[in-house]
Amino acid sequence: MLEIRPVAGYEELEGCYDLWDAVFPDGRAFFQERLAYDRTYHLETTWVAVMDGVLAAAQQIFPYRARYRDVVVTVGGVGNVATLPSFRHRGLAQALLGRQMAWMRAERFDVGLLFTGIPDFYRQLGWHSVTLGVELKLPRSRVFAADSSRDPTIDIRPADLDGEDLVALLDLYQRDNATRPWTRIRDLDYWTDLKRWTHQERLQVWLACAQSEFIAYLIVRPRTSTPAALVECGLRPGYDPSLSGPLGALLRKLWTLVELGDELPAALPANHPLIGAGVQVRPHPGAMATVFHSQSILEASAARVTRENYRGLEADLACRLFVDPEPGFLWPLDHF
Repeated sequence: MLEIRPVAGYEELEGCYDLWDAVFPDGRAFFQERLAYDRTYHLETTWVAVMDGVLAAAQQIFPYRARYRDVVVTVGGVGNVATLPSFRHRGLAQALLGRQMAWMRAERFDVGLLFTGIPDFYRQLGWHSVTLGVELKLPRSRVFAADSSRDPTIDIRPADLDGEDLVALLDLYQRDNATRPWTRIRDLDYWTDLKRWTHQERLQVWLACAQSEFIAYLIVRPRTSTPAALVECGLRPGYDPSLSGPLGALLRKLWTLVELGDELPAALPANHPLIGAGVQVRPHPGAMATVFHSQSILEASAARVTRENYRGLEADLACRLFVDPEPGFLWPLDHF
């Protein structure tokens, strides 16, 4: 007998942690802390397939709010998609996702989003490939070759995530992403929870201040047992966003303080000025989306297209949403 439903309680959730630990290389603590450190978590977002009394598959929905033009959109991020090896090739993951999609539609989610290396599997259920930024590498040589004569006099220091710096990070993020489509809307609770993740992920958060005003931040993963990466950056509007501005000054300073290697991998919005200094630039792979409720989104669209115009054209709608009015993006810190 097959049951597909949300987890029945925290004891069954422990079984999901065991399943994810068995399937993925990240380790049980990664999945457990991911949910434990999210104060918005609800059991109804963790779904399982139980076959003949055995927890055979589990998947997680990560709800969040995002921006699209002037509309706040509710997004259901799908992740932790896993099936025990002995239960694979029985359609469990597909059936589980189908039920999750029905639940998100009933709960009035606007859009679903996921990241995958097997897009054909999800296309069968109405998901469509979309573009969410680019991947690239920032060579140390190019960062230091940029014109630094205009580097502002700035104070650079690690962010104090137990103090008022959280408010500064929230403000910088909101200002920098206020008009960037599909970025997550974050609140102070998000940044408060993040400080536990920065320890778990070995991330470092650095702030730049000029004339008593916070003007930029970087979140980096130094090179240790894993490759270094630029995880996120933010800049107060009005400052030069190129390598000649505060972000470049921050990068040059950090390269002298933190082990970042010769080339720093990064994921950035497709129209970000730092891309011009990058190498091996390519679209970020694997993002897929599906639209559950389009009316509020269509009302925000400059095209003013009616729902009837898109009947049977869900792929076109999903793809257009992520490039109109400008390229959409989701910072890696918010991936699932």
